[in-house]
Amino acid sequence: MSAVVVCAVVMVFYAVVYRHVVGRFGTLARRVAQAASLTERHSEKDVDDALKLAGAALAQLVLAVVLWLLVGPSTGPLVSGWSPALLALAALLGIGSLGLSAVLVRAVVGVTRGSAETWLASGGGGWVRQFRAVGRVASPGVAVVTVVAYVAGEEVVFRVVLLHVLEGWGPAAAVTVATALFVGVQAVGMPSLSAAFFPMVGAAVVGAVHGLLYLAVPALVPLVVAHAVFLLGATAPRVPASTGAVR
Repeated sequence: MSAVVVCAVVMVFYAVVYRHVVGRFGTLARRVAQAASLTERHSEKDVDDALKLAGAALAQLVLAVVLWLLVGPSTGPLVSGWSPALLALAALLGIGSLGLSAVLVRAVVGVTRGSAETWLASGGGGWVRQFRAVGRVASPGVAVVTVVAYVAGEEVVFRVVLLHVLEGWGPAAAVTVATALFVGVQAVGMPSLSAAFFPMVGAAVVGAVHGLLYLAVPALVPLVVAHAVFLLGATAPRVPASTGAVR
C-alpha cells in the first residue's frame, strides 16, 4: 500500500468508523451495563462513556493490527525497549510532555487574554470525558489497561505504520505528516474545535517528540508507556483551587 493510501485509510477510519460507528455504541453499551449491573453503582452517562471508550480502544487496535500486517514493518519495535531503566525514562518523558503541553496551552491562553478556567472546562468534553468516566466506573487496573490499549493502537498507527510508509519522504516530512494527522484526529468526537484545543496541542507535542524518538530508536513499548502516563495525567480529575493544591 502506498503512503497516500494508508494516510487516506487512517483519515477515513477516524472520520467515519471511529466517529459514527463507535459513537453509536450506546445500545450495546447499555446492554453490557445492565448485564454487569454497572448502572446500579454508577450513572448511566458514565457507564455509557466508559464502554464507548473501551469500544474505541478495540477498534483502534484492530486498525493497528490490520495496517501493520498490510504494510509490513518488522516486528523489531515489539521486542525492543523493555528494560526497566528505559521504561522509567519513558514515564518521565510522558510527564515532561504533559508539562510542556500545559506551558504551551497556558501561553496561548495568556496571549488571547482568555480565562484558563473557561478553556479548561471547554476541553473536558467528548473523548476526554470518556477517559475520566473510565476512571470512575472501572477498577484502577481495568482503567489502566483500557488506557494502555487505546494509546497502543495510536502509537502503532501514527508512529510504527505511518512513519514506516512515509519513510521515503524523508524524516522531517514523515514526522510532520504523521503528527499533522495525529493532531487532526483529536477533534473527532469533541463537541467543538475550541474543546479540542487542549488535545490538539498535546497531540502536537506527543506526535513530534514520539515521532523523532521512534526514528532514532524504533521501540514501541516505551512510547506506549510515555503516552499512557501523559494521557492519565491529562485526564485525571483536577483538585479544586480552594484546597490550596497546585493544578
